[in-house]
Amino acid sequence: MVPRAFVGRTANAYLCNRFLISINIRLPFRGRRRKLLFVLPKDIILRRSGPHGRSDLFRSSKFDPNGVSACPVITGTWIFCALAQLCPSISVISLRANHVDRIGPISIHNFAQTGVLFFFVHTSLVLMLSMDRMGASGHKLALAFYVRRLFRIYPLSMFAVLFVVLFHVPRFFQIVHYDWLGWRAFLSNLALTQNLTLSHNLLPPLWSLPLEVQMYVLLPPLFFLLKRYPGWHVPLVLWCIGALLASLLIRFHASERLELGRYVPFFLAGVIAFALSKYRALALPSWGWLIAIAVAYAIRQAGFTAGWIACLFLGLTAPQFREISQKNVKKMATWVARYSYGIYLSHMIIFWYVLAVLAHTHLAIRVGVCITLSIVCPVVLYHLIEKPMINKGVKLANFLVPDRSRRPTESPASEAANA
Repeated sequence: MVPRAFVGRTANAYLCNRFLISINIRLPFRGRRRKLLFVLPKDIILRRSGPHGRSDLFRSSKFDPNGVSACPVITGTWIFCALAQLCPSISVISLRANHVDRIGPISIHNFAQTGVLFFFVHTSLVLMLSMDRMGASGHKLALAFYVRRLFRIYPLSMFAVLFVVLFHVPRFFQIVHYDWLGWRAFLSNLALTQNLTLSHNLLPPLWSLPLEVQMYVLLPPLFFLLKRYPGWHVPLVLWCIGALLASLLIRFHASERLELGRYVPFFLAGVIAFALSKYRALALPSWGWLIAIAVAYAIRQAGFTAGWIACLFLGLTAPQFREISQKNVKKMATWVARYSYGIYLSHMIIFWYVLAVLAHTHLAIRVGVCITLSIVCPVVLYHLIEKPMINKGVKLANFLVPDRSRRPTESPASEAANA
């Protein structure tokens, strides 16, 4: 028998599902409301009720009675986005050779941009999960986050800009000769502020990096907001507000300096996925994630604003699938995640070298060189530039915030959160 004084007037029990029974009790010596969760047949968890008396049921990502990973299925997203990153170059080759930019109903250019938009969802999701693992809070967490992002993004992007300038790589394949755009554009590309200075990109893939860097500034405040007001409805309301403001920016042809506003709904979809990852997943089969990506891509074909709905669909469905369990697929996804930034920034230069510099070489040799460089260059760039700078960023973050209880190193997931 449980003493009546211990249970108190707030005691109530109900069956949540066939595995879980929840009991609210009031502890007599503190007067605080507690929730006792019985996970049959053997696990017992004692947890405090949520803010304003709301239940924290399934709110913890560590609580997983079905053995399903609380993290969303990002393996398929890594592979899809990495393949989509190569499509601008493939589109150029098609246009040069056959004046074709479509494969059946699929627009190669549209497919490429869709991959980057989906990557925005993936980026914000992975970075929110990364902040959730950090052993810091408040301004200390924000400082550690900004330092690590600074050392993650800028070293390789600056190297790419310097390489383009020093070796006179043209901005587009259609431009035969290299054209110097001036110091303003050069410095803006180094700082990744092209959209703020209205400067041209020295390399086409650089268009997305200013948007990511500027969104990084907003992610820690969003993370703090979700910590203060946990629940899926908060980021969903923010997404609706962001979509409304983005629609107004498009409707009234706002300055390109406000370009980030048009892409905010893509990033907020990843924040929604992060919030939903704290709830119990539906445990759908992992192969269904590929269908979800295909459906989202089909929605995106209706236009740019339809891409907001497509990414919202991904954010809502991503946490509902089991993680891919095939070891070979996971190894490939880990490789893609680790070297995806190098793939993204190097592939246009590699295709320029093959098509322009080796223009009079035998086709078989050019294909072999292209495949070899596409594999070797990202690996070399990662180990010579990215990884050393990532480690320096982690060390600097630990030095500036020495009291972090956990000091996570850069995981493959967070390595993928770049472009």
